[in-house]
Amino acid sequence: MTDAINMIPQLLTALGALAALTSIITELTKNLGFLSRIPTDAQVIVTSLLLAAAAACAWAEATDTACTWYLAAATITLGLLAAFVAMYGWATFFDLLQRFDPAQGGDEHD
Repeated sequence: MTDAINMIPQLLTALGALAALTSIITELTKNLGFLSRIPTDAQVIVTSLLLAAAAACAWAEATDTACTWYLAAATITLGLLAAFVAMYGWATFFDLLQRFDPAQGGDEHD
């Protein structure tokens, strides 16, 4: 449990980097070829999932960590969170977190 808590700053850094790279890559490529014909939100999701997979593979290789099912699940989760942040911004992300955190005065049953 302590290891997971100690990894929170690293995960938030990875989330920010993935969201920034996703935004940059999407802005640069959304008007090219067939990408101009698909919805931008779909491109953001696919781009963030691919970047998250590449980052997870690089991290696993650098730390000699085995690729397990929970690493794949965490990679998909991080990719989807990065896509959300890239599409809607950090303010919306933190508003959503506060909304579901009872300690912050939020209520899950709003």
